[in-house]
Amino acid sequence: MTITMGDEPAGIRRIAHTALAKRLHLNLRSLRGAPKTGAPIPLYRATPDSILHKTSRPRRTGWRVPVVGGEIEGLVNIHTAGGSARYAGINEGVLSGRLMAAAAIAQAKLGKSRERFELRLLELPDLRFHALWLHTRNGRDHFVPLSHEHLFEMRLLGEGLLRALIRRASGRPKPRKRRAAIKTRSTPRTRVPSAT
Repeated sequence: MTITMGDEPAGIRRIAHTALAKRLHLNLRSLRGAPKTGAPIPLYRATPDSILHKTSRPRRTGWRVPVVGGEIEGLVNIHTAGGSARYAGINEGVLSGRLMAAAAIAQAKLGKSRERFELRLLELPDLRFHALWLHTRNGRDHFVPLSHEHLFEMRLLGEGLLRALIRRASGRPKPRKRRAAIKTRSTPRTRVPSAT
């Protein structure tokens, strides 16, 4: 499995490093010890309807910069809009830790694959849902849910299973399959007498 990162805008890491340097005096567990930042991961947002009905593609709204090496993992939030980027906070705890676990799950399941995957994060704010998104150019994307609700199990999902999970989480019924029209024979059946 080859992992690629999205085209990182210039300055994303500088914004993250400057913001973290200003917060070193705070009591943030992710900044204790010897914290380091990882490669920025693009964040895409969508609505449940856009995923279920494929009405629009998820939009890139920012970046998450992993912070590792502290007492716990963290994610620096960088918001992008109109060509500019700004620091928007730091996450510690469940989501950050589950991102690292999701990467391990993806590596275990897809490690021998020859496909190239672009690493992304998918967020559905309406459902408080996050997933590690392994995007491919051939359309065979994979997802690992990160949300901590009992409904979302951490396992590798294809797009069909992701839609089923979102449908269940949003309380939408499963779409009914349309029944094919019953074909009738144009000639009546004739009964063949049995030879007894």
